[in-house]
Amino acid sequence: LHVKPGKGAAFVRTKLKNVVTGQVLEKYSHIYVESISLEDGERNQIEQNVTVEIEKDSVKIFNIIVAPALASNPAVEISNINPEVCEYELIGSTLQVRGLKYGQTKIIITSIDRRKINYTLSIKVTDDIPTGLVFNYSQINIMPNKEMQLAAPTFIPSTTKYEYRGLIWESSDESIVKIIDNSSGLIKSASEGTALITARSIFDSSLYATITIVVGYDKSSIDVHFDYYSSNPLKINEQNLDLKKMIVFSDSFKEKYQEEERYNQFGYRVLANSQYVDISNLSEGLISFIEMGKIVTIGIYLNDNPENIIDEIKIVFIN
Repeated sequence: LHVKPGKGAAFVRTKLKNVVTGQVLEKYSHIYVESISLEDGERNQIEQNVTVEIEKDSVKIFNIIVAPALASNPAVEISNINPEVCEYELIGSTLQVRGLKYGQTKIIITSIDRRKINYTLSIKVTDDIPTGLVFNYSQINIMPNKEMQLAAPTFIPSTTKYEYRGLIWESSDESIVKIIDNSSGLIKSASEGTALITARSIFDSSLYATITIVVGYDKSSIDVHFDYYSSNPLKINEQNLDLKKMIVFSDSFKEKYQEEERYNQFGYRVLANSQYVDISNLSEGLISFIEMGKIVTIGIYLNDNPENIIDEIKIVFIN
């Protein structure tokens, strides 16, 4: 409080009284906003950070609750970080949200009275019609003359209805990779080479995903493979064999996993003539031949795609 020279104590007391009275009046005449919350159309409270799903072209209604109820300025400001996904209309304290396209966004409700008071509504717009396809992997290596069931690509959006998930499978070169069943993705490798496999939506032929199939004995691009490069059987003269000693890792695989982790990323499978070998310790890479002169085929698969045999070897035990 500033007092001009010459003013007495009575004047100072009066001035102080007026200032304090003004502060009290201001405090009790303006009721500040303390919180913002949201309810759905059935008056159920919606917690922040909980994602609310809205179907494309549908509308959901929310009630904005500003507390306290007697707040002097309950007005709010609305912002949408991704207006392509949904649109909104504010009517009084009612917020109407319409889904426009598949995707996610956040609608932020901010108090005009106190900007630090806000509420964030997370919105996910769902759709049942596919807008895209994508494979989870870009390339598969396969030996000649092998059948393989390809996993279907992922549909976008994930909420695509079952009746829209049909596919037609095509091969760029059936002399290399032949489509056995063009509706299920069953293929068979024929000769060495590279073919592009396309999975195309039967609902919309402009939607498709592709994957490269490499057929042959070149193992340079295989993450985990046997250190044997012939289509002829490997002949061994010891009954017991440690497969781990025959494993080679690609440089990218070695960069991705530490040495102690590498052998946990893949497994072995007997592909032919399992009756001629003891596989009780196959998970450790150990096999023991029961009979001589019998060719046993062993395959390798990665744990994240166990149906895909990435390399194989034929082994025969001879005296």
